[in-house]
Amino acid sequence: MNILYFIRSGNKAVTFVEILIATAIFAFAFMPVASVIFSTSKKTHQMDFELTAESMAKNILEQVLKNVKFEKVGPNMTVGITDAGSDVNLDITGAAISGNTSGGIITHNFVDYKFEFEIKDIKADDMDMSFVVFKNTPPAWLSSDKGTGNDGIAKMDDSMKNKKASIFVGGNGNLVLMKTIKLKMSWRNKGEVDFNDKRRKFVLLTRKAKLEGALN
Repeated sequence: MNILYFIRSGNKAVTFVEILIATAIFAFAFMPVASVIFSTSKKTHQMDFELTAESMAKNILEQVLKNVKFEKVGPNMTVGITDAGSDVNLDITGAAISGNTSGGIITHNFVDYKFEFEIKDIKADDMDMSFVVFKNTPPAWLSSDKGTGNDGIAKMDDSMKNKKASIFVGGNGNLVLMKTIKLKMSWRNKGEVDFNDKRRKFVLLTRKAKLEGALN
């Protein structure tokens, strides 16, 4: 209101200098608002990128667990975009991929998303297993003996306590029974060179067990 009054007061015409002064005052007053709007818009975009990266990573791991055979789980698993020939097939409209193995880059809406696999084998000799068996072999316990009471330990067979999983697979301690799958996901904006911004990177972990094939 003060600016408008200053310009329109009196009978003299508004000069160009007065218009410049009024514009400068308005611009100065609007700068903090513009800064907030820009910052909010930038954070919103970054959140969208992060959600997209998370969605891609979860989709990849879900397909690894469901569709990729245990023997094929490794750093060279292939990821494709609507490509039936890949181990993992992402259905993302408008996306493109450069390099379909670990270290590949998926481009979507002018943002690059880099995926990296790190696989760790867990062998039979790496897995500690323990369990106990109730001594209910013939002759069966009497009803009066089934309560644990003070002699509960005496009524249990703990010969399988603190054993390695290798004893269940024919003594093959090198047999890989499980794999830890670490998926690193990072992203960069268009025009950026690297993926080194720690704020744009996260890691997802899961494990896949050997459920098919011979366990020996």
